[in-house]
Amino acid sequence: MRPMRRLAPALVLCLAVACTREEPVRQGLPPAEPPVANGTFRDGEVERTVVRIQGMLSYGETAEGAMPADDTLIGYEFEASEGVEPRASLSLLRGEGRLAVSLHGPRDGIGLWDTALAVAEGAADDDAVIENVTLERAGYYLLLVRSRGVTAHSGYALRLECDGGSCAQPCQDRDAPTEACDLVCRDGFEVDENACRLCECITPACTPEQCGPDGVCGDDGHCHPRERTCLEECAPVVAPVCASETTYANECVARCSGEREIRPGECPRVPPPECDAARPCPPDFACRGGRCVERACRCPDERRPVCGIDGQTYRNECQAVCRLGEGAVDYHSECVRRRCESVDDCPNGDWRCVPAAQVPENATACRENPGSSDCVRECAPAPSERGCGADNPCPHGLRCYPPGTEGGGVCLTPCELDQPETCGDRACAPVHRDTFARGEGVCLARCGEGRGCPGALQCRPDLLDRPVCQFPCPCRRDPVEACAPDGQRFGSVCEARCAGYFDTEPCARQEPPPPECGQCEPGPGFVCGADGRLYTSECEARCAGEPVGRITSCLGDREPPPARCRRDEDCFETGCEGRFCASARSDVCARFTPDAECLAVHGACGCDVERGACRFAPTEASARCAAQ
Repeated sequence: MRPMRRLAPALVLCLAVACTREEPVRQGLPPAEPPVANGTFRDGEVERTVVRIQGMLSYGETAEGAMPADDTLIGYEFEASEGVEPRASLSLLRGEGRLAVSLHGPRDGIGLWDTALAVAEGAADDDAVIENVTLERAGYYLLLVRSRGVTAHSGYALRLECDGGSCAQPCQDRDAPTEACDLVCRDGFEVDENACRLCECITPACTPEQCGPDGVCGDDGHCHPRERTCLEECAPVVAPVCASETTYANECVARCSGEREIRPGECPRVPPPECDAARPCPPDFACRGGRCVERACRCPDERRPVCGIDGQTYRNECQAVCRLGEGAVDYHSECVRRRCESVDDCPNGDWRCVPAAQVPENATACRENPGSSDCVRECAPAPSERGCGADNPCPHGLRCYPPGTEGGGVCLTPCELDQPETCGDRACAPVHRDTFARGEGVCLARCGEGRGCPGALQCRPDLLDRPVCQFPCPCRRDPVEACAPDGQRFGSVCEARCAGYFDTEPCARQEPPPPECGQCEPGPGFVCGADGRLYTSECEARCAGEPVGRITSCLGDREPPPARCRRDEDCFETGCEGRFCASARSDVCARFTPDAECLAVHGACGCDVERGACRFAPTEASARCAAQ
């Protein structure tokens, strides 16, 4: 049988709008073309086919169900070997109307179906039968069920048989058969140890070469635009300034070069000093024509600090060689300030002389011979089980955050907000009020937009409202809440200090609940209270004296993915033993108030068409238990 032509324009139009006819029963069905590359839709972060896959079929098996509406595509997958001759018959069990079944496949590597291999039409007294078709390739195939003008409450039966060829279905015969799947995976499907397809997409994994010079490979496996360097952000304006006896094109270029004390205008010209054999030039100058002239060096602005043999830190190796000549680099990192040869060089007490962790060359030099001169060592306090604090300082180059914490802080790399490039790929994030006022922050990993945080780190916004990976506040539970003068409320004094509030007081008792309490109606969805529980509405949370926060505070950043619904059939109960009504499956769970628990157990899961969102609607049963 010749393959049918690809998707007709008329079908695309009928799928986009409601196509109606005066006498639908007497009209024949148009050919049941398959969904093609544009036959997909986005379900949150997931791409799916427009066909609702009802299940997998084995040879000799019959599937039954309710006949779909005219504008709905449903189908069944089955696995087939090369050369097999499948036979599919579709029967109308009840009602009147026209029906059709079409055969598509095999499914390609990303999950799209090819054009129809065969189409058969039928009616109430005439089954639609596909037969005498030989499959040229092994793979997964689709039986697409369509209807036109079928009366309400009609049912269908779809039977699949094998008329000829090898009827083996290896992935269907294993202990865990292939799962029906409507995903479209642009990077391909995952497979199990038997090479059988799983309904899971391969996680993308880009490489720096794929992203090119203007992109970076993110933690989510995709390429993202490269952040511009400090110098690239500077406008090409010539407005000379002077800093460290060096003239820069403008103030922005000077600040990007690490300068702080900047004066407008060019630096005053000083005649170079005279030189001869008895009067040599400084290391960064050369004697030419009896005058010391600065060595001509053109170095990139990239920050890859090295420590020179003169004990000074240089922005990169090129600048060190330019100043000091060949062999200028002692090691590749900022210079260790408290360098030591033995413990005698360190302060009294529990201080030790240990290899400096920031020096990459130490990975080899110190392992082979910890006492050699090639092993760069620094003075550091003895390790402690407690966090950092006033009596337990951080190693050189790190700072204790949050400031003022007594033995409960974390050692982090500090940075200055006007020089974010010092953090490399990480963000220079202000996370504390006092340090923010001084223009200081700490280097923290970026998160959000599909990028999570490793280990116990939490993705929370900094004081510039940018999501970064932060350490959880090292606080124990405290029954007394703390209130700051500006109205901020914290679970304890410790949490307030972590946020930079040192002048808090115990919060006053809550005011009496508002007069409408006891008459709250469930809202369009659950809301999260400051106590970490889900409430039926903002009214109920307010009556309990709990401010309403972000829903992720209760769900731990695992909120069911949002997707618009159009009818009740788009919604189903999921997560937490069915206590969430959503359009996508989720394993999320949370604590509920008694009223919210009542609504989740006894409410009706359906689509709020006005808002396009799935929610629980009150029922008589939920009203009775909520009134108790």
